[in-house]
Amino acid sequence: MEDGKIGPRIQFFLEIWKEKVKNIDIIAEDLGTLTADVFKLLRQTNYPNMKVLQFGLTEWDNMYNPKNYTEKLSCLYRHS
Repeated sequence: MEDGKIGPRIQFFLEIWKEKVKNIDIIAEDLGTLTADVFKLLRQTNYPNMKVLQFGLTEWDNMYNPKNYTEKLSCLYRHS
């Protein structure tokens, strides 16, 4: 976080799930700074992440390029 504080991470989702809000559709956006903690949280929640095609077309080795998708749960967003 910008102020140097760490967010609640998985605890946030555990509290939501405890309230029986399990059947909501969530897609995590791959925007901002992606750290190991972000990828860990995606694995812990099992939420699909968004791949923005526009970002993947600038460089061949970019993680957003469709040839580099490794996650089983992800969706492609093409900006119109």
